[in-house]
Amino acid sequence: MPAVRRFLGSFEGRLTLVALVGLAVRVAFTLVARRDQDLGFSDASYYHLQGRLLANGRGFLEPFLALDEPPTEAPGGAHPPLYSLYFAFWSAFGLETPLQHRLASCLLGAAAVAVIGLATRRIAGDRAGLIAAAIAAIYGNLWINDVMLAAESLFALTVAWAIYATYTLWKDPTAWHAALFGVATASAALTRAEAIVYFPLILVPVVLTRRTLAMRRRIELIAVGGVVGAMLVSPWVLYNLSRFEEPTYLSVGSGYTLMLGNCDATYDFSKNSVGYWNPGCDEVGPPEGELDQSVLEVTYRERGLDYIEDHLTEFPVIVGVRILRVLDLFRPWENIGLNTLIERRGLVPGRIATTIYYALTALSLYGLWLLHRRRVMIWPFVAIFLVLCATMLVAFGLTRYRVPWDVAVVILAAVALDDIASAGRRRTGDPASSASERSRASRSASGCGPGIPARSERDQKYGAP
Repeated sequence: MPAVRRFLGSFEGRLTLVALVGLAVRVAFTLVARRDQDLGFSDASYYHLQGRLLANGRGFLEPFLALDEPPTEAPGGAHPPLYSLYFAFWSAFGLETPLQHRLASCLLGAAAVAVIGLATRRIAGDRAGLIAAAIAAIYGNLWINDVMLAAESLFALTVAWAIYATYTLWKDPTAWHAALFGVATASAALTRAEAIVYFPLILVPVVLTRRTLAMRRRIELIAVGGVVGAMLVSPWVLYNLSRFEEPTYLSVGSGYTLMLGNCDATYDFSKNSVGYWNPGCDEVGPPEGELDQSVLEVTYRERGLDYIEDHLTEFPVIVGVRILRVLDLFRPWENIGLNTLIERRGLVPGRIATTIYYALTALSLYGLWLLHRRRVMIWPFVAIFLVLCATMLVAFGLTRYRVPWDVAVVILAAVALDDIASAGRRRTGDPASSASERSRASRSASGCGPGIPARSERDQKYGAP
């Protein structure tokens, strides 16, 4: 029992308890509100059914065709493979119903809570890590994705892991930590394709700005991270290049997304789907008899690009609306209604999550400023935001597409709340405050882990590497 008490009193023990709370929140909502909800014709159904096909040894097929009557086998690559593979693992053990897959996805959400806590601890210390985990445990814009069977459930976990790996590499630039970044970021890219740009956009600046290292060493670290990532991603890319008629790399979903976001209904400000998507954008339908998803991808992409070309003066405005919509800064209550009707995220959970999101966003701006003031690199968070905005050139303002930024907002808000708590303790003259703050600063500055040497008192204070 003393060992249990010591564990529960440690950071790891407390983080475990918070992650279990996060799991309980997700499981409770699933059992109460989503136990019998039909998946319909959706991304959720795609992942669920493809996972079952994989478990039955039928490979990466287009699930809606493979399970149709009569069944038709055609290669499926609308999404990267990792989320479907996760469901294939559980389906192989007979856990293959929508409810069972929802509960399996809740485990991913709980893991994301823990990794968000670890990433924040790496950046700002123990207390900030626990605050971030506590926010992630109850923040609706994270757990709603878990019970929806949305790939953003796994994406939140892998993005948090990539942030953890980024700051580990920044604080202790070794080949092992560069390889860790490669593994984490490749996992994110195999969940959602846009994460592939994290390699040049985050890895290169993080390493190149370590001016204490020789240029040759910096190039070696970049090469290690890039090669490890390529080794993990390339099998899927080569597999796709071998089975589709048109060149296909991570997925074939971007063309359909481009088409669904570019038509009269999504450019008309009198419509509630402006900056969103509308099924009317697909009124022509697929070419008769065409089953190859890569050929359909080219067709859909051309339709979307043709519409953009005919509306070039309107396109920049619509992209701006998409960015504002994905950030819930454009008609937010309408956005909640669309998410409820089309995505089935839930009206009340959506309203609560959006309200909390506004508070966290305000805190995150303060947290970003605090990190900059402490000389902690903020570029990874800026890069995540820029990638989200760039995605809106092709996609539309769907709330769940924001999940990498939601992860970043949780971490930055926790940094802010930790600082506010510290200021409050100092104002009240807490005698333990000074010792606690010195200890926390030392752990944060030394990287919160073994093998990372402590730095000077000045660098410990400001968090610089």
